[in-house]
Amino acid sequence: MTEHITLVAEDATEIVGFGELADDRHIHMLFCRHDYVGRGVGSALLVALEAASPAGAQALFTTFASLTARPFFAAQGYRVSRRRWFKRGGAELSNYLMEKQI
Repeated sequence: MTEHITLVAEDATEIVGFGELADDRHIHMLFCRHDYVGRGVGSALLVALEAASPAGAQALFTTFASLTARPFFAAQGYRVSRRRWFKRGGAELSNYLMEKQI
């Protein structure tokens, strides 16, 4: 996580979410604790990560979103570019390359 821009969301006493942005404007991770989902933590982290990018006004942000994360990113203006299939531990999985032009 030290190689990327990493932001952490906290309430008064503990961490409730975190996000990571790579140099190529790829959202590498975005996590929100289950009891904070729907409370704006993920959206705030994503906006802060996009704002923290040193890119110019015409930046293209990307992420690989899971099936469950896809609606969240779509609501934030990301669009599906393609579906990606891969194997992990013998299981075939998929996620979605999503992009947002700012």
